[in-house]
Amino acid sequence: MTLLTVVQNACLSLGINKPNEAVTSYDKQILKLVAYANKGGKEIIRYPAKDAGWSFLRKSFSFNSYFLQVTASTTLGSNILTLADTTGIIVGYGVTGLNIPAYAIVTAVTPTTVTLGNIQNATATGSSTYTFSQISYDLPVDYSSLIPNTYFPLNNTQWYSWQITPAQAQWIKARNGLYAGFSNRFMIQSKSIILDPYPQSVNPYSLLYRSNAYVIDGENQNYKTEFTKDVDTTLIDEELLTESLIWRFKADRGLPYDEDYNIYENHLSQLAGEDGGGGQDIIMGSDYLLNDYYGLNIAEGSWGYYGG
Repeated sequence: MTLLTVVQNACLSLGINKPNEAVTSYDKQILKLVAYANKGGKEIIRYPAKDAGWSFLRKSFSFNSYFLQVTASTTLGSNILTLADTTGIIVGYGVTGLNIPAYAIVTAVTPTTVTLGNIQNATATGSSTYTFSQISYDLPVDYSSLIPNTYFPLNNTQWYSWQITPAQAQWIKARNGLYAGFSNRFMIQSKSIILDPYPQSVNPYSLLYRSNAYVIDGENQNYKTEFTKDVDTTLIDEELLTESLIWRFKADRGLPYDEDYNIYENHLSQLAGEDGGGGQDIIMGSDYLLNDYYGLNIAEGSWGYYGG
């Protein structure tokens, strides 16, 4: 079914003339139904279908950490590093090395100098090799939220990557990274994932996330976050979406809609209960394949110890 057929089916139930077009219609009632389709779709995908969300919206995201090492000179009391060439270094990179504070950040770059944060002054004059690390990585454009306990460096089977809160990140930085353990950590900030500690090797990372792209473009088959064409289709159950249009239309016009809403709500709850998933999964190594670990399900497979 397409957006047009969803709108047409809703019209049949509402006693409205079935349109030949929806998105480009001049009929305000039809345009309202299109708006209800987008509003209802966004509501449905936010409905809590198990801990991991709707199975049809779960996607994987992978990226490689990046770093480079360059010889640089420091001057006591200065937050400027001098280099022969700054190619490849950009604002926002983290810096690790001698004579500079922990968690130093690049704030400005010229062809031969790198400026650190305002209070990140060198503690001595000297020359050494410094590691410049990309610490921020863009999340997918359709990212909505992470699926719990699915964050792993793919080439390191011994450690699970822990998601930390902004408060925890500040606590770790205030202690210069001490007492934070040896596991990889990350924080979600805006539409980026921030790695901690700063990467000093190339590691492939993988995580699972909930997508907000529930519409498929009817022309190019790309996923998108709302209906814009009559020929668009959807990952959502079309009957459920039609029911959403019906009760919203009636409610907006002050008509009795309780029965229609209950049909929609019961159907939504039923589909959510039938959707695949179950409880949260903790992926463990073969030595830890237990039926129950701390009250969570264990996903079978050759995975490394999760680091807890």
